[in-house]
Amino acid sequence: LTLGFKGCFIYIFYAACKMSGELKRMGIIELSDDVEGLFEISFWCFIASICFWILDIMVCDTLLSLQIYPQFHAVGWHVFSALGIWPLFLCFLVYEEAVKERRVWKV
Repeated sequence: LTLGFKGCFIYIFYAACKMSGELKRMGIIELSDDVEGLFEISFWCFIASICFWILDIMVCDTLLSLQIYPQFHAVGWHVFSALGIWPLFLCFLVYEEAVKERRVWKV
């Protein structure tokens, strides 16, 4: 399960990086810049979510001894990964619309 998750994670980020280059190659620089910005937001949200998850694992015993458990995994991982998925999804939508528009104008 972990290898499958890592593989999908790497593939999705690789595809988003390639989309920006493809848009530049198509001559759509402004959309390429938009995709790069969305990708950067997504990337840092996922970095934050992974840091919260690791922090939760590393200090689990200490956190369990507190009267109120801060739920770093639940809040950090799930919230930041959800915030990271949205701009990544928008990258794919921008690319798809650019390719559709390009096909319409070529005909």
